[in-house]
Amino acid sequence: MATTIEVNKQSVKQLLEGGKDHPFVIPEYQRPYAWEDDQVDTLFNDLWDFTTSPEGGSDGTNTYFLGCIVSYENEKGEQEIIDGQQRITSLFLLLRAIYFNLKYSGGSSKKAENFIKQIEPAIWRTDKYTGEVDYSNILLQSRVLNNEGNAILRNILQTGKADPKATDNYSKNYRQ
Repeated sequence: MATTIEVNKQSVKQLLEGGKDHPFVIPEYQRPYAWEDDQVDTLFNDLWDFTTSPEGGSDGTNTYFLGCIVSYENEKGEQEIIDGQQRITSLFLLLRAIYFNLKYSGGSSKKAENFIKQIEPAIWRTDKYTGEVDYSNILLQSRVLNNEGNAILRNILQTGKADPKATDNYSKNYRQ
């Protein structure tokens, strides 16, 4: 059977919304999530600087190179992440933190509501007819062997909460 390689240049939103049809899976053979403060700060600051700069992506005309995300569709129709799992996991944590802050900050604006509606289908499965969000059906799942972080990641993405005393990278980076 021949293998086909597809290269797609797409926005972060397009990449993550691809999880609606083919959810992301961090497979058993991958290493646990290892990014610490420095790597997460670099990614988040780069994204912020790009989107807020005059030549950045706020109007959607310019592009930012996030790096390669290499995946393949397995027999269950899932996107198994071969390379880029640290970045994609960090993006999910960032979007979840933004979502939580927008949803529960006490204020509401049309911009915040619009952004919330854009984040939801990037993190969770939504009903295509009603738009109802299934917060338990996350579009990223970690199956790394012998790793308690799988449950921690799932809990953070479902609830938007991380144990304030936890020292694992998922919790620390989410709180950051």
